[in-house]
Amino acid sequence: MKLPENERKQWWLYCYAVTSMEKAVDTCEILIAECPDNRHRLFPALSLAVHTFYARPFKKSRRVGQLPDDIVPQSARGIHHWLVHFRDAVFSHTDANHSEAAGQPMHDVVYSQFGANKIFSTSDPRVRIEAYHNARNHCASMREMFLGRVLEFHCQYPDLLPVGDGDFLLGLDGAGDLFMPHTVPIEATLNYK
Repeated sequence: MKLPENERKQWWLYCYAVTSMEKAVDTCEILIAECPDNRHRLFPALSLAVHTFYARPFKKSRRVGQLPDDIVPQSARGIHHWLVHFRDAVFSHTDANHSEAAGQPMHDVVYSQFGANKIFSTSDPRVRIEAYHNARNHCASMREMFLGRVLEFHCQYPDLLPVGDGDFLLGLDGAGDLFMPHTVPIEATLNYK
């Protein structure tokens, strides 16, 4: 039995969403454990990672598409919007503009002058640590929802799952095998020219 390409992409996105939420939960837990407040030097990097991991399955990919925002329960749309909006408008893009959500510049160049001290910097909006407790709980809830979808795949297509131990890539080409043996690279080789 072959699985149509659109269904392969759907299952791929759900699996990707599970791992994205797991990484977001782990990062929230590290942020909460390591940063006593939002002025801690690890806070910017960890908060960036939370928002980036969370938003991954909701961002468009040319190959597989994206999960729609309406998959998020209505009661969680506010925290979802915050997590994605900060990824889009604060951390990962450089749109110099006022944010409707914040009512102030979210990513602008600031010139500070105090006596002999003169410096350029960028605005650095930081959410209170307590927000990441809520983010952790939301990401864990979303992980469970996506995991439920993945388990539906196991129930619906048990005959399509690999037989035997090992790592297998989920193929996206509807004409090819659904799963192919995969060897995890020990060391990545990147050749940028």
